[in-house]
Amino acid sequence: HALCETLALTKPSIYGRGVRVQDLVSAMATLLKVEPRWSVEVAAMLSQLMLASLSDELAEKVCHGAILSKEEQATVLAAPDLVDRLIARIPRLESIRRIISDSLRSEPAIFSCSKPAQLIALSQQFDVLRSQGVAASSALAQLRERNYDRQCLDALESVVRRASNTGKVDLAHLTEGMVLAENIWS
Repeated sequence: HALCETLALTKPSIYGRGVRVQDLVSAMATLLKVEPRWSVEVAAMLSQLMLASLSDELAEKVCHGAILSKEEQATVLAAPDLVDRLIARIPRLESIRRIISDSLRSEPAIFSCSKPAQLIALSQQFDVLRSQGVAASSALAQLRERNYDRQCLDALESVVRRASNTGKVDLAHLTEGMVLAENIWS
């Protein structure tokens, strides 16, 4: 909990990404009956610590799927080890540590990666595509071309369809306590 609060205070955009990823992962885990769900949700949020270990500029590039230089790629590839060492110091988080480690591989293979790790990696890639302005349906189509578990992809599609059934609200009608389905862009 303290790590997440620190992330929210020091890197709010990364924390926001973590919340979006965690929401997707939680909804998909519910559909797929992945248990214990709390560990998948915690892993989804703590996986964002990798981005917090990067410079703001590099983290922004990673979040938006920008092309990275060889030096930047090396830095990003080393970041999961830092997160692993940090989480290793927290008692009783071994299963969460494994989920995070698997989810931070560049492209988790469906046969060597747990379902929780697949859900996190898939949600992160969906978030990257959406942050690039790719429509949800196009993002789903692009992800179907990758090496993800079909059940996970079907769950993501179901969650995205359900979320698209939300209503539109004029800015003047926003009230305290409303939850927005998407970021607001000017």
